[in-house]
Amino acid sequence: MPKLFDLMFQCGSVREGERNDEESVLEGLQPHANANLKKLEIYGFKGKRFPEWIEKMAVRDGPQASWVALENLIQITLERCSECEEIPQLEHLPNLKSLSLIGLEKVRFINSSFSKLMSLNIDCLEGLECLPDWLFYKNQNLSKLEIRQCPKLRELPDGLDTLNSLEKLVIHDCPNLKSIGNPSGREGQSQGILRELVIERCEGLMVLPRQMLESWAPTIECLELKGLSSLKNLPMVIGCLAKAAHLTNLKIVGVPIASVKSWALGRSRELVIDVSEELSMESSVGMKEPVDALLQGCCNSLTNFTLRGVQNWEWLPESIQHLTALNVLNLHNLGVEELPEWLGNLPSLRSLTLNSCNKLRHLPSCWDALEVLYIEDCGELHIDPAEWHNNSPNLTIWVDGRQIKPCSKN
Repeated sequence: MPKLFDLMFQCGSVREGERNDEESVLEGLQPHANANLKKLEIYGFKGKRFPEWIEKMAVRDGPQASWVALENLIQITLERCSECEEIPQLEHLPNLKSLSLIGLEKVRFINSSFSKLMSLNIDCLEGLECLPDWLFYKNQNLSKLEIRQCPKLRELPDGLDTLNSLEKLVIHDCPNLKSIGNPSGREGQSQGILRELVIERCEGLMVLPRQMLESWAPTIECLELKGLSSLKNLPMVIGCLAKAAHLTNLKIVGVPIASVKSWALGRSRELVIDVSEELSMESSVGMKEPVDALLQGCCNSLTNFTLRGVQNWEWLPESIQHLTALNVLNLHNLGVEELPEWLGNLPSLRSLTLNSCNKLRHLPSCWDALEVLYIEDCGELHIDPAEWHNNSPNLTIWVDGRQIKPCSKN
């Protein structure tokens, strides 16, 4: 098979009593020594060890022949190989650019060296305790790094801030992660080009390093921080965003924001604030000032705003009335009994969603620009279709999934 470029092996489930020959099948798939293999994908392999040619990432023509490295490999994916404890040897693959390790539940350490990667995806390695110290220093061309569902991972190695080609960094569901590494401290370090930073459900993470954020801020477009209940330096993070001229998408969910007094987010277009995971009913009173300050920081650019609160919030952030570019507003789980009249005067507001606002009884009498109103689980709010048709004839209203017709008598 000298012209073989892609090789994919996928093993299905084996019924009880049936013989599992996947090891011999996979052994038999060894490419010819002259094959120009560029892409290798293995799914669902249940053996404890890969066949020798995969362990070595090399092939040979016969028992006495020497091993020839698969040096043309560009992409490797190992997924749901749940019994394997070690990944193959990769250090002799000079053209390897993309590596995905998914569902290798028994891998505790990455003991194979590799360099020159551009994309690294580590997902659902439940036993992984640490990443190698050399990882970032040896892979300076890394542009995409995703780490998900590694519950035992405690820290990232140093050198993350040296990745000047990194464009996307995603870290999900690593509850014991305490650190994303120490700044390198290198003088004259050039600015990064990071565009997307997502850190979610890493409850043990306490600090995001200033040096890294300052390096990433000038190019970042999307920042999502979710479920970081232990994060202590959010004010510093927000301070670094003052230089984020391209930031358009900011989501803060389940992160302590009460200590933030000033927000400079002048170009953000989409903003999600969810404090329902963070706050008890008693502690929500102190949230009014930071939420208003946040909205003031992006009042000229924000087009889409979502706020999720708690039921004893009896106020709506007054800064919303200054969001002149706002097109979409979503309010969830607020305790207000009425919405202020100024909400109906927002010049760009086209869509409003009210969800689980159980005390809400009254809406503004007229809407200047609103086109669609969605109401879900607001039991105290009653709509008079005739009145709405007179005051806002172009408004479409949906209540609990049912459209309320303007001419309806009900």
